[in-house]
Amino acid sequence: MKLITLSKKQFSTDLIFAQDSGTSIENQKAMSLGAFLAWSNDYPVNALFKPKQKIDAQGLKDYWGITDTDSAQEAIEWLLTDGHRAYWAGTLAVFRDASDGEDSRAVAFAQNLQEALPIALHHRLISSEAELLSQKIDAWDYERVVYLASESFYLGYLTEEQAMGFALRALQQSSKTYLTWAEYARSYLIGRLVWGGARSDSHHFVMVMMAMLQYEDSTWNRHPLDPF
Repeated sequence: MKLITLSKKQFSTDLIFAQDSGTSIENQKAMSLGAFLAWSNDYPVNALFKPKQKIDAQGLKDYWGITDTDSAQEAIEWLLTDGHRAYWAGTLAVFRDASDGEDSRAVAFAQNLQEALPIALHHRLISSEAELLSQKIDAWDYERVVYLASESFYLGYLTEEQAMGFALRALQQSSKTYLTWAEYARSYLIGRLVWGGARSDSHHFVMVMMAMLQYEDSTWNRHPLDPF
């Protein structure tokens, strides 16, 4: 067993990477789309398994309105078809033009982005403010597909086949959007800043990205994100 220290917390690589997860490479890649929240909750990155005592049923109800099969499927389908990325063009327009905008969500996201811009530059997620215009935040949605599918499976709202099916759809869409895991990770982190602004605990999640990209046995390094 090896230990990795991130933000003064140690993680067991035997748990985090679950190298003998018994699932196919494609399934492991699909589940590792959710690496950021998996790391944060001590879940294996590349397997559907997670400690049942950590499932947050109340959180899914409060934040996502998920209480049963129908609501779980509806929330995940929204992330796959529209998601937060549906507001990205409007967010950039408000951010670029410093206008009030008509969409309250886009305005709020633009305010978060302005607040978090120094953080994005500090962590070298972008090299300049102008570079934001070519970025995507799709990964922010796809990471949550895996998280919600996995949580919903353990709450009995989805079957294992349904949960993995959603994760594989997220993988397929990610593979159409990003050439590498590094691109995917940067997109996720920018999406997190758009969502939470300067309060999004960016340092911790940047450390997760670095571990996933630099640790030789991580799922991302064993199984590259091949273009679709």
